[in-house]
Amino acid sequence: MVIDSANDNDLFGASVVIHDDGKIIAVGSPGHDVGDNIDAGAVTVYEYEVAYDTWLQMQDKMVGTSTLGTFWFLFGNF
Repeated sequence: MVIDSANDNDLFGASVVIHDDGKIIAVGSPGHDVGDNIDAGAVTVYEYEVAYDTWLQMQDKMVGTSTLGTFWFLFGNF
């Protein structure tokens, strides 16, 4: 399965963190727009569901709150 963003300008995957067991990933999207906030950034967390052999989004995307925000940058540096 391919995990992808709806918008190429989101830069989905610019930062990725993988849990030790390999079943949870967090994916940063520094170019994600939130309303009028251009490039506010977002992080989406997925969990691998073995029974269905697929990745499921764990909750709503976590999003930045300002234009050209540092939300994704901070995520990418943890």
